[in-house]
Amino acid sequence: MVVGDIMARKKRGKVTPKTIEEMRSLRKKGMSYNKIANKLGLSIMTVFNHLKKAPKGRRKVTPEVIEEMKGLRKKGMPYNKIANKLGLSVMTVYNNLKKEEKVGLIEETEEKVEEKKEEKVGLIQRLKRALGMK
Repeated sequence: MVVGDIMARKKRGKVTPKTIEEMRSLRKKGMSYNKIANKLGLSIMTVFNHLKKAPKGRRKVTPEVIEEMKGLRKKGMPYNKIANKLGLSVMTVYNNLKKEEKVGLIEETEEKVEEKKEEKVGLIQRLKRALGMK
Protein backbone atom coordinates (compact mmCIF):
# COMPACT_ATOMS: atom_id res chain seq x y z
CA MET A 1 0.00 0.00 0.00
CA VAL A 2 1.33 3.43 -0.89
CA VAL A 3 1.46 6.19 1.73
CA GLY A 4 -0.60 8.47 -0.54
CA ASP A 5 -3.43 5.90 -0.58
CA ILE A 6 -3.69 5.97 3.18
CA MET A 7 -3.96 9.76 3.20
CA ALA A 8 -6.61 9.69 0.47
CA ARG A 9 -8.97 7.50 2.52
CA LYS A 10 -11.80 9.14 4.37
CA LYS A 11 -11.72 8.94 8.11
CA ARG A 12 -14.32 6.49 9.30
CA GLY A 13 -17.06 7.92 11.42
CA LYS A 14 -19.50 6.11 13.63
CA VAL A 15 -22.87 5.32 12.16
CA THR A 16 -25.37 7.25 14.26
CA PRO A 17 -28.79 5.97 15.36
CA LYS A 18 -30.28 8.62 13.07
CA THR A 19 -28.39 7.15 10.11
CA ILE A 20 -29.54 3.63 11.03
CA GLU A 21 -33.15 4.84 11.15
CA GLU A 22 -32.70 6.40 7.73
CA MET A 23 -31.27 3.11 6.43
CA ARG A 24 -34.32 1.24 7.78
CA SER A 25 -36.70 3.77 6.31
CA LEU A 26 -35.10 3.59 2.87
CA ARG A 27 -35.03 -0.21 3.01
CA LYS A 28 -38.75 -0.33 3.91
CA LYS A 29 -39.41 1.79 0.83
CA GLY A 30 -37.77 -0.96 -1.23
CA MET A 31 -34.38 0.65 -1.84
CA SER A 32 -31.50 -1.80 -2.37
CA TYR A 33 -28.52 -1.98 -0.01
CA ASN A 34 -26.32 -0.62 -2.78
CA LYS A 35 -28.52 2.43 -3.37
CA ILE A 36 -28.79 3.11 0.37
CA ALA A 37 -25.01 2.89 0.69
CA ASN A 38 -24.49 5.32 -2.20
CA LYS A 39 -27.10 7.76 -0.90
CA LEU A 40 -25.66 7.83 2.62
CA GLY A 41 -21.99 7.66 1.57
CA LEU A 42 -21.40 4.33 3.29
CA SER A 43 -20.08 0.99 2.18
CA ILE A 44 -22.61 -1.61 1.18
CA MET A 45 -21.30 -3.92 3.94
CA THR A 46 -21.86 -1.22 6.56
CA VAL A 47 -25.46 -0.88 5.44
CA PHE A 48 -25.93 -4.63 5.29
CA ASN A 49 -24.43 -5.21 8.73
CA HIS A 50 -26.51 -2.53 10.41
CA LEU A 51 -29.75 -3.61 8.79
CA LYS A 52 -29.02 -7.25 9.51
CA LYS A 53 -28.46 -6.42 13.20
CA ALA A 54 -31.55 -4.28 13.40
CA PRO A 55 -34.39 -5.86 15.34
CA LYS A 56 -37.02 -6.96 12.89
CA GLY A 57 -39.86 -6.90 15.35
CA ARG A 58 -41.22 -10.33 14.54
CA ARG A 59 -44.93 -10.44 14.78
CA LYS A 60 -47.26 -13.34 15.16
CA VAL A 61 -49.32 -14.05 12.09
CA THR A 62 -52.90 -13.76 13.27
CA PRO A 63 -55.76 -15.97 12.08
CA GLU A 64 -57.17 -12.92 10.27
CA VAL A 65 -53.92 -12.50 8.32
CA ILE A 66 -53.91 -16.21 7.47
CA GLU A 67 -57.49 -15.92 6.20
CA GLU A 68 -56.44 -12.96 4.06
CA MET A 69 -53.49 -15.00 2.72
CA LYS A 70 -55.82 -17.87 1.85
CA GLY A 71 -58.25 -15.53 0.10
CA LEU A 72 -55.51 -13.91 -1.96
CA ARG A 73 -54.05 -17.30 -2.85
CA LYS A 74 -57.48 -18.58 -3.96
CA LYS A 75 -57.67 -15.58 -6.29
CA GLY A 76 -54.44 -16.85 -7.89
CA MET A 77 -52.04 -14.33 -6.37
CA PRO A 78 -48.46 -15.68 -6.14
CA TYR A 79 -46.71 -16.01 -2.78
CA ASN A 80 -44.34 -13.08 -3.39
CA LYS A 81 -47.21 -10.68 -4.17
CA ILE A 82 -49.11 -11.82 -1.08
CA ALA A 83 -45.97 -11.30 1.00
CA ASN A 84 -45.45 -7.79 -0.36
CA LYS A 85 -49.09 -6.86 0.16
CA LEU A 86 -49.10 -8.06 3.77
CA GLY A 87 -45.58 -6.91 4.65
CA LEU A 88 -44.35 -10.44 5.33
CA SER A 89 -41.57 -12.61 3.96
CA VAL A 90 -42.35 -15.01 1.16
CA MET A 91 -41.37 -17.95 3.39
CA THR A 92 -43.75 -16.80 6.13
CA VAL A 93 -46.60 -16.74 3.65
CA TYR A 94 -45.61 -20.08 2.10
CA ASN A 95 -45.13 -21.86 5.45
CA ASN A 96 -48.41 -20.58 6.90
CA LEU A 97 -50.40 -21.52 3.81
CA LYS A 98 -48.83 -24.98 3.69
CA LYS A 99 -49.57 -25.47 7.40
CA GLU A 100 -53.19 -24.42 6.82
CA GLU A 101 -53.40 -26.80 3.87
CA LYS A 102 -52.20 -29.69 6.07
CA VAL A 103 -54.67 -28.78 8.82
CA GLY A 104 -57.44 -28.72 6.21
CA LEU A 105 -56.43 -32.15 4.94
CA ILE A 106 -56.35 -33.56 8.47
CA GLU A 107 -59.80 -32.16 9.26
CA GLU A 108 -61.14 -33.46 5.95
CA THR A 109 -59.67 -36.91 6.67
CA GLU A 110 -61.18 -36.95 10.17
CA GLU A 111 -64.59 -36.08 8.70
CA LYS A 112 -64.27 -38.92 6.17
CA VAL A 113 -63.34 -41.36 8.96
CA GLU A 114 -66.45 -40.32 10.90
CA GLU A 115 -68.60 -40.74 7.79
CA LYS A 116 -67.17 -44.23 7.24
CA LYS A 117 -67.90 -45.15 10.87
CA GLU A 118 -71.49 -43.97 10.45
CA GLU A 119 -71.80 -45.94 7.22
CA LYS A 120 -70.54 -49.09 8.98
CA VAL A 121 -72.97 -48.63 11.86
CA GLY A 122 -75.80 -48.14 9.37
CA LEU A 123 -74.74 -51.25 7.46
CA ILE A 124 -74.57 -53.34 10.61
CA GLN A 125 -78.04 -52.17 11.65
CA ARG A 126 -79.45 -53.00 8.22
CA LEU A 127 -77.85 -56.46 8.32
CA LYS A 128 -79.29 -57.13 11.79
CA ARG A 129 -82.75 -56.09 10.60
CA ALA A 130 -82.40 -58.22 7.49
CA LEU A 131 -81.42 -61.20 9.61
CA GLY A 132 -84.20 -60.47 12.10
CA MET A 133 -81.79 -59.61 14.88
CA LYS A 134 -83.34 -56.35 16.11
